Amino acid sequence: DHFPSASDSELKVLDNEISDLSCKVQTLQQSCCLMESELKELKGSMTTPEMVKEIEELKKDCANYTEKLERIKSAANHVTPEEKEKVYNEKKLYCREWRRRKRM
Repeated sequence: DHFPSASDSELKVLDNEISDLSCKVQTLQQSCCLMESELKELKGSMTTPEMVKEIEELKKDCANYTEKLERIKSAANHVTPEEKEKVYNEKKLYCREWRRRKRM
């Protein structure tokens, strides 16, 4: 009694309008979800100044490691493979002797 009566054609038009608007709402919600996920991804990534700072730090680390490597390569106290093999063989011999004496 409070609302005016509507004809069937008006109801069909309103139903079509409701379905169209529902489709638009669903499309907009999907678009919003995509944008929110993109925003979250962008917030999680580094900014350009942060990346520049990180690159500079990595270059410094690389330079330090390169310098350290050069110092190690140029060191005068290298052990030749023959000397190394000799030390390992002596170690084996002494370990064998130690085990033999331990058993006695």
